[in-house]
Amino acid sequence: MRHTASDIRYAVRTLLRAPAVTGIALLTLALGIGANTALFSVARTVVLDPLPFPNAERLVLLATTRPAEGDDALPFSLPDFLDVQSRSRAFAGMAAWALSRSTLAAKEPEQVQMAITSASFFDVLDVRPALGRAFRPNEDAPASPPVVVIAHSLWQRRFGGDPAVVGRSLVLDGRSYEIVGVMPAGFRFLSFRRDTEVWMPLGPDPFVQRRYARGVRSMAAIARLAPGTTLGQARAEAATRAAALEREYPGLNRGRGISVLPLTDQVAGNLRSAVLVLSGAVVFVLLIACANVASLLLARGAARQRELAIRHALGGSRRTLVRQLLTEHVILALAGGALGVLVAAWGVDLVRFLPAPAPSLFVPYTIGAERIVIDRTALLFTAALSLLTGLGFGLVPALAAARTNVIDLIRQTSSQTTSGRRDGRLRRALVVVQVALAAVLLVGAGLVLRTFVRVKAIDPGFEPGGVVTIDLNLAPARYAAPAAALGFVERLLEQLRAEPGVAAAGAVEFLPLSGFDGSTPLLVEGQPPPVPGQELQAHYRSVTPDYFRAIGMRLVEGRGIVEEDGPSSARVMVVNETLARRAFDGTDPRGRRAALTLEALRYRPDGPPTLDAAMGMREIVGVIADVRHATLRAQPVPEVFVPFRQRPVRDLTIVVRGEEPLHLAGHLRRIVHEIDPGQPIASIATGTELLSSATAQPRFNLLLLSGFASLALILAVVGVYGIVAWSVAARSREMGIRLALGGRARDVAAMVVLSGVRLMAAGLAAGLAASLALARLLSGLLFEITPLDPMAFGGAALLLTLVALAATLGPALRASRIDPVVALRSD
Repeated sequence: MRHTASDIRYAVRTLLRAPAVTGIALLTLALGIGANTALFSVARTVVLDPLPFPNAERLVLLATTRPAEGDDALPFSLPDFLDVQSRSRAFAGMAAWALSRSTLAAKEPEQVQMAITSASFFDVLDVRPALGRAFRPNEDAPASPPVVVIAHSLWQRRFGGDPAVVGRSLVLDGRSYEIVGVMPAGFRFLSFRRDTEVWMPLGPDPFVQRRYARGVRSMAAIARLAPGTTLGQARAEAATRAAALEREYPGLNRGRGISVLPLTDQVAGNLRSAVLVLSGAVVFVLLIACANVASLLLARGAARQRELAIRHALGGSRRTLVRQLLTEHVILALAGGALGVLVAAWGVDLVRFLPAPAPSLFVPYTIGAERIVIDRTALLFTAALSLLTGLGFGLVPALAAARTNVIDLIRQTSSQTTSGRRDGRLRRALVVVQVALAAVLLVGAGLVLRTFVRVKAIDPGFEPGGVVTIDLNLAPARYAAPAAALGFVERLLEQLRAEPGVAAAGAVEFLPLSGFDGSTPLLVEGQPPPVPGQELQAHYRSVTPDYFRAIGMRLVEGRGIVEEDGPSSARVMVVNETLARRAFDGTDPRGRRAALTLEALRYRPDGPPTLDAAMGMREIVGVIADVRHATLRAQPVPEVFVPFRQRPVRDLTIVVRGEEPLHLAGHLRRIVHEIDPGQPIASIATGTELLSSATAQPRFNLLLLSGFASLALILAVVGVYGIVAWSVAARSREMGIRLALGGRARDVAAMVVLSGVRLMAAGLAAGLAASLALARLLSGLLFEITPLDPMAFGGAALLLTLVALAATLGPALRASRIDPVVALRSD
């Protein structure tokens, strides 16, 4: 213990005597260790523990599928779900839900997201309210008492955190509900574009009767695997239940299966690959930092050789010297780790900009940035990483310094001792490693950059510039009648068009890139009925006459929706290019008639709905250009646009085009409140923001990976510069002799540059070879390029070559200016 304390005191004094070297090493280590600590905290949450629920690995999502159509995650109808639930043995519990938006009555009305759930919902998740109770088993039966559970955020915002809130009333869409529970802070399950703040059992749902129609598919489902049941067994049972539903209801379930999806995979699936790749990147950065610090310490060790030799001559053992040097290096690493905690804290704050998963009914939980923290586990990781780093970068310099030959130093007449040559080889090897690792990161950054460019180049099918949108969910208490909803929308659009600077204003049921959508089979007149389960699915939108001009969509053939397309006029539709190609083999579809199954179904309270195709027929009057509706990467799908006046809806988006979108947003809000002061606004966004959110994930990947690659490049260049500068200093006598014997200065400079080029070429060759194998790990992040993209590899090689060459120019210039007299006299 006495020796350890002595070693620590001596190490601290030694480090303080060389503030420049110590400062550079601390900064380098802080960046490497801090980045690894931050990514460790992210990976621990995203990869290892993405869900804050007990035994979350046993939770699965259930969805219906249509393999023939390539659909692997579709909603259930409530009767189908109840049939599966009643016959299941593989699950300890099952629950279904549907999402909705509702107007919360208050002094300032607001729109809240609401989940309509089975009574067993909270039991399946194994969570309990912080106040009150969860739902009782009978509260999801039709006509049950109106009760709700609210989120902690809504409790704080609307009730000031009053602990007596249980039993009080909450007025939603003009109807009063009893609050029976308040969820804990941080509970955020069912976040779809925004956090759900109200949970209602199926029983008091105003649309519960419609949900009980077997043809209405609006429910997502979650289940907990029974003890001892494997995922494979659950999937086998689900296949059996799907086959039974197909036999019992062939008209509605032919060709449909049931998928069982681990909840953790759905929540973290699209983030895991990015986090794993970024984690690998920061490990590379740390390895480069260690190599750089090791090279720095080798150079410093050469300067301390006489000191160490004298201590050895005075009786100090090599073991003692190694121990003291390792103590010095470990202290340096621990200090770098302490500074790295500050870097990690900044990095975790940066993660708050991590894009959330794309909105989907089957991504019901968003990993909150508040769960990613630098806690005790992260600090222990930092301490362990710092200790290993100190040993890793310090062992080679310590052993090299301890092998100092006393006789050589006493006889030393130049810096080119055997030890110096050995240290030079080690430093060159370390530089080659740095260049190789930097090349791998640069290739990765190049691949992600190429992906981002490809995604940005995708034509979304509309013109986002100059557009502002506003989401509205008209309260059913006032707008349940179609005529009332239509009257509100037409009055709103009329006033908007009268505003200065407004070029066009329209409304649409489902906005592109919004995450919301609806689809139904399309029945074409004159074509044989499709085989059940193999129908052409058409995604439908109700639109007002000016919508296409407002959003900036291009009309290909015929006409769009016009003012004359009213309730009493002929029923019409406009289709997109993809639907025209698939349903009509690319021929002109104008004049043909087709029916949306959604409009042709006739619901009966005593059985499944019947199909009356003739009643739902519409004439096709135009073809509109394709739009990337779901995501930019997803291919266009068949779409049908019907007149809003013939099919009014309460859940819609207003789209306005003008010269100053942000200024128009204020007009939008004002006019809505003038028409109906009690109508809340869900959200306002510009078209540019919609498009930007669609590229958020590749942009984030690019920023982080290019940042790590830039850091690696800087460290590698510093390493190349350091070894070349050291070589010039070590060979100054040789170069002086060359110049004294008539050698040209440019030949000496070229010799120095060539030494740096050799190191760079060796590292680059190793790095590109490693990139060929590692680039395949990036395939999940790439779009329309191969992992072996020649532009990414060529660009990385060219950039690294140019920067490395630039790093050798300074030492080469100094070498060419060596004074032979001074160089020879110094020996």
